[in-house]
Amino acid sequence: GLSLGTQKENIEKWAKSNGYHLHHIYSDDGRSASDVNDLIALNGIVEMLQPRDCIIVADMSRFSRSIDGYMEITNRILNKGCRIIILTENRVISTEKDRDSAIKFVEIAQYHSENTSRSINRIYEDKRDRGEFVGKISYGWKRSGGPKSEVIEVSEEQAVIKYIFELASETR
Repeated sequence: GLSLGTQKENIEKWAKSNGYHLHHIYSDDGRSASDVNDLIALNGIVEMLQPRDCIIVADMSRFSRSIDGYMEITNRILNKGCRIIILTENRVISTEKDRDSAIKFVEIAQYHSENTSRSINRIYEDKRDRGEFVGKISYGWKRSGGPKSEVIEVSEEQAVIKYIFELASETR
């Protein structure tokens, strides 16, 4: 996908070449566009919008990956008399007709997101079936050797964890 830095550069270049003044670039880094309610920066921007303002988005999949979320956030923006520009789709959304014609891009983003999720889940299932550890190894544990070796305790870190629990139980 597009890194945050690349997205920012693309937005800045597009704005400059099209005569737009950027007030600020916001990002919901680390958050999925699958649920627009989780996009704190996007929702904050929508609250601050004034009529004739414009939101520039690098890619539809960074704006929304569900039709329901797309309709909700887009309606809120359009109801404020504002526009959305989606760079990768070269699309301006300023009316309900524009909103509806862009749904196909959201469907693609939603399909891609769901398909990727299914693929990752199948990979994890296969690894679990083969007895491989799946996920991030927590503090207090490490691999005994290479990437597929067993997970073992790290005694020094386990001692720290035990100490933290002891302190926590004393404060109750």
